[in-house]
Amino acid sequence: MPPTEIRRLLAAIGWSAGQLAEATGRTRDSGYAWLSTAPRAARIPADVAAWLERQAERITDDPPPRRDAA
Repeated sequence: MPPTEIRRLLAAIGWSAGQLAEATGRTRDSGYAWLSTAPRAARIPADVAAWLERQAERITDDPPPRRDAA
């Protein structure tokens, strides 16, 4: 999964890469490494990428209630 897709999915759920890493038992540094575009950058593990996609889909389909800005 390319870093641009990871960023898009993280934005959908409102998380940082560090939060994703911590939630999946990885280090925050690993999470931020997944966003690197360097040639030898760390790749997001397949299980983490699949989980992130599912979470973004769920929150897109059923977003949390928002307080009206009045």
